Amino acid sequence: MRYFFTICCFVFSCGPGPDPVEFQTDILGVNIEPSPGIVGEEMTFTCIIEDSLDTRFKFIWNIPNIDSAIVTENNSLKIIAKSTGEFTGGVTVSNEIEDQEPVSALFSFSIANQMEK
Repeated sequence: MRYFFTICCFVFSCGPGPDPVEFQTDILGVNIEPSPGIVGEEMTFTCIIEDSLDTRFKFIWNIPNIDSAIVTENNSLKIIAKSTGEFTGGVTVSNEIEDQEPVSALFSFSIANQMEK
């Protein structure tokens, strides 16, 4: 004797809901080397983001004393320190997906003269 079993699955919907949103990322911090920077020398800004497999991220950097935002496809930016002082910069991270808002963070850094180091 053979027995046949039939399994039925039903999917119910309770009406339209929000479209699923892909995970963007979070900015965990910005590392600055050297700290403080020295006038005339190179400084490196590195944006630390939450782990992600997304490779489409763009980093938009706003650094004082630079006329316009700088866009990079990796998480680091190198500049030559131009003047002494305490500064606040910003970075925005976007993966250019239409339904997602970019995330931004502010960071502080200082630049000193050679002899102040």
